[in-house]
Amino acid sequence: MTRRNVGSADVEIVDFGDVVADERVIEFHLRRGGNDEAVFAVVVPEGGDWSSAMFSVDPRAWDIPVAVVEQALAVAREMVRG
Repeated sequence: MTRRNVGSADVEIVDFGDVVADERVIEFHLRRGGNDEAVFAVVVPEGGDWSSAMFSVDPRAWDIPVAVVEQALAVAREMVRG
């Protein structure tokens, strides 16, 4: 787990392998005061690469600025391509 400025937001990044679903998950946790949190993720299937990655947003998340999503995707792409 790391913290990083992504766009204009301070974001917590969690990178883990989901052994049940055989995929790599890079989660982005964006906080907005208190415990209010928006979570979105990039999911890469086992053996996949950036072209097979999927973007997922927690349906309970509040609106996330597009600039933050763009920067988060760039960070995830960098992590996946390693």
